[in-house]
Amino acid sequence: MGAVVAMLVAKGFRVGQRTAPVLGLLGLAGIAASAVVITSTTPFPGPWTLLPVTATALLLVSGTSTNPTSQLLSHQSLVRVGDWSYSIYLWHWPLIVFAIALGFLETWMLVLAALISFLPAIGSYYAVEQPLRRWQPPRTGKRGLAAAGIVGTPIALAVLLTVFLTPQPRFDGAVGTEYLATIEDTSFHCVLEQVSGSGSRCFQSKQDEPIDIVVVGDSHAEHLYLGVRSTFDSLNTAYVYLPNWPYDTSPNTKLTFDQLANDPDLDAIIINSRWDEDGASSEELRSTLDLLAGIPAKVFVADDGPTFSFHAEQCQFDRLLGPGARCSEDSENFNQRYHQYLPILEQQVSLSPNAYLLGTADGICRDGVCSMTQGDTLLYADHGHLNEVGSQRVMEKLAAQDPVFSAIE
Repeated sequence: MGAVVAMLVAKGFRVGQRTAPVLGLLGLAGIAASAVVITSTTPFPGPWTLLPVTATALLLVSGTSTNPTSQLLSHQSLVRVGDWSYSIYLWHWPLIVFAIALGFLETWMLVLAALISFLPAIGSYYAVEQPLRRWQPPRTGKRGLAAAGIVGTPIALAVLLTVFLTPQPRFDGAVGTEYLATIEDTSFHCVLEQVSGSGSRCFQSKQDEPIDIVVVGDSHAEHLYLGVRSTFDSLNTAYVYLPNWPYDTSPNTKLTFDQLANDPDLDAIIINSRWDEDGASSEELRSTLDLLAGIPAKVFVADDGPTFSFHAEQCQFDRLLGPGARCSEDSENFNQRYHQYLPILEQQVSLSPNAYLLGTADGICRDGVCSMTQGDTLLYADHGHLNEVGSQRVMEKLAAQDPVFSAIE
C-alpha cells in the first residue's frame, strides 16, 4: 500500500484542502486505535492488519496538501525521528529480546530497553547507514571484505552469546510450555467426543483402551494430568481441557460431562480450575456434581495452588545482570484467595455422596512463604502451572497421604 501511495504521488496525485484534514485525523485515529485493539493474541497477518496499514496510508495521502496533521508531523523533531526510524526498527527488537533473555521481564524494563535502542540506532544511522548509501569502493576486494564483516559479525556474536552468556538451569524441572509438548508427544487422542472448534484438548495415556481416570477442567486441571498418569501408570488416564471452565460453559462442556456421567467404567474423575474467590464458579460446580452424583466413580474436586507474581524463568535462571533469581514470595495473596474459595468447595463437596476434596496446594506454601521449589526441584512451569516434575511430585504425595485417592483402581 505504501508503494501504491508513492506511485500515485509521483504521478501528481493530490487531495483537496478540505479533504486532507479529514484524512489526516482519520489516519491518526486509526493508528491510535491500532495500539488498543491489536494485542498479542490478534492473528497476524489477518484482517486487523488493515487498520494500521490503511491509517498510515491516509496520513501519507493527507500530506499531499497542507493541513494541521501534516504540519504537526512535519515538525523538525518528528522528521528527525523519521530519518532514524529504520535504524530504530532494526535495533529495538534485539535489545528487547536480549533483555528478556537476561531476566528483565517487567514492562518498564522492556520499555527502557526500547528507549536504549535509540543510542545504537542513531549511531548506526550516521556511521553505517548514511556512509554505505554514499559508498562506492573502486576495488572489488573492499566490497568483499565489507560483505564478510556484515555476515561474519552476527555469526560471531551468536556463537559468543550461545557459548558464554546462555543462562544455565539451576534446578530439575523445565519452564515454559514444555509440559504441554510432552503431553502431546507421549499421549493419544482420547475417545471422548469433543465439539469441533470449541478450543478443548483431549488426550489419554493408553491407546484404544477404556478410560479409568479422567482429569477435567481448565489449564489448572490440565497440568495435573502428567502427575496422575505417572502415579497410576497401570490405568488409562485421560484429560479434557475446557477453556475457562467453569466461568464460561459451552455445548462442548455439556457434551463432555454427559459422556462422563454415562460411562460405567470410570474409576475416578478429577475436577480442577483456577477457582474464583468470589464464588462465581459455585453454581456450575454444583450442577456438575449433581450430574455426576449417581455414577459409581469417585469424583475429586481439587483445590488450586498459588499463582505467583513472577514467571518460573526468574527462579530457574540466574540473571546475568540486575536482581538475582527469585523463587518465593509472601503467601498473603494466596492465603486470602484460598480461604475465600475453599469453604465454597467444601460445601459443594459435602452435598455430593461420591465427591471428595483433593489437596493439591498442600506443602507449596509454608510459614507465610510460597515457593516454586522443593529442594533441588523446580515445580512450576510459569506463574501458576506445574511443570511435569511438579505435577508428579504433587500427585505422588497425594497418593501417599490420601487413602481415598490412593485407593483408585
